[in-house]
Amino acid sequence: MDFTEYLSLQFRDLTKHHSCTYNWHKVDAEPHKHEDFYELGLISQGSYIQHFGGEDFVFEERTLYLFNIGQAHAMTVQPPGAIHFNVCFHKRYFELMLQLFSFSNIFDKQNMVYVKLTNNSFEYILSICNALSAGQQESSNIKLLFHNALSLLTKESVYSADDSDIMVDDIMEKIRNFTYLSTPVQDIYNNYPYSPPTIIKRFKQRTGMTIVQFQTYIKMDCASRILLETSQPIDQIAANLGFMSNSHFYECFKARFDITPTAYRAKHKIGFHEK
Repeated sequence: MDFTEYLSLQFRDLTKHHSCTYNWHKVDAEPHKHEDFYELGLISQGSYIQHFGGEDFVFEERTLYLFNIGQAHAMTVQPPGAIHFNVCFHKRYFELMLQLFSFSNIFDKQNMVYVKLTNNSFEYILSICNALSAGQQESSNIKLLFHNALSLLTKESVYSADDSDIMVDDIMEKIRNFTYLSTPVQDIYNNYPYSPPTIIKRFKQRTGMTIVQFQTYIKMDCASRILLETSQPIDQIAANLGFMSNSHFYECFKARFDITPTAYRAKHKIGFHEK
């Protein structure tokens, strides 16, 4: 199993073991600790008192914090009502993500780190948290939250709304691995905590193509391999790749390779090469 596959598996294990996201409203937490999980939290409304290490810390709205593994803590809500977002990362997953994003010295001899966010940073992190709380727990959203939260806590660079980032990498990876190969583009937009114009802009900045164009590009790569490696009828290849008509498939294939699928198969099977 390679690194990417392990991350995907680990995320599924996390949701299976209830390491998912919550919006807590007016809830106090009794003293507890997580032996196998790191805890990340965001105060999105009101304030809480965190009881940790014999001290009380007042976490007001816009406070982002992270507890080291195995640290006992408790939380008391302060009036008026508060809303608290929380996610726990399994130890192995957390450490793999640290490697993936090259973070180091997260705690620097401390067992809790926290920061009060600017309004812009808070709105950005909260948009990811809200997507997760709404059930959009795709690995791309978890990676976005992890990278940007850790960046803010360690004062490193944060992905901005105009940068190419791991969201684009995730879309490209899913298309290449057939998850999104024939998915309607509007359904792809719904999987990410950005507006469609922002996704379109960032994807095209990174790839020079729209998502539909990239899907077609990968489909043509697949078609060329299938033509040479199998004897499948061309209409079956077109249907399997999500084309509604043979004529559209022929049009896309010829635009990519300057030759029809039939001629492409015949040309390479007889070993003929144009000068």
